[in-house]
Amino acid sequence: MENTKLENKILEIISKSPVKTDLSHAKSTRKWILKLKPDADYALQISALAHDIERGFESNYHNKTKEKFDNYKEHKRIHSEKSAKIIVELLEKHNFDKEFISKVKHLVLKHEFGGDFESNLLMDADSISFFEENFVQYNEKFGEEKTRKKIRFMYDRMSDKAKSLVKDIQYDDPKLNLIFKEEISDK
Repeated sequence: MENTKLENKILEIISKSPVKTDLSHAKSTRKWILKLKPDADYALQISALAHDIERGFESNYHNKTKEKFDNYKEHKRIHSEKSAKIIVELLEKHNFDKEFISKVKHLVLKHEFGGDFESNLLMDADSISFFEENFVQYNEKFGEEKTRKKIRFMYDRMSDKAKSLVKDIQYDDPKLNLIFKEEISDK
């Protein structure tokens, strides 16, 4: 019962994100974790759901000001730290043990850059889900130039296995297919 309450609370928070695809992205990231690692423990699954939770707090959401960061990696580091802080507070409020909380914190902190097996899995699931759930909306909001940079960022960080899973994705818009194929070709 407590697990369902936690998941519902995470999804409720994410549903408040100004990014309209964040809720489907969170669910899709968890789905991909389970496809990549069917025996994924609950900490990894919760990390997948909550990896972008800071976006559900408009006052906390720093994406509005990402141009203020010196580089995109710094922006992503701050995003990960804010999301980790929020999920830790939520897990403490729901009385999860310190070991579980520590693992979720670690995974959320590392979801943008990986570094160990499970963090790399979460990064892969996040990237696959981006191409599946967020790509079209991202292009609509930010335009072709930023979209090309985002494709490179998300694709370049993926494992070979994850790359093989996204290389044949097709979008309704032929121009998006072309942009996507151009950016992932020869990588």
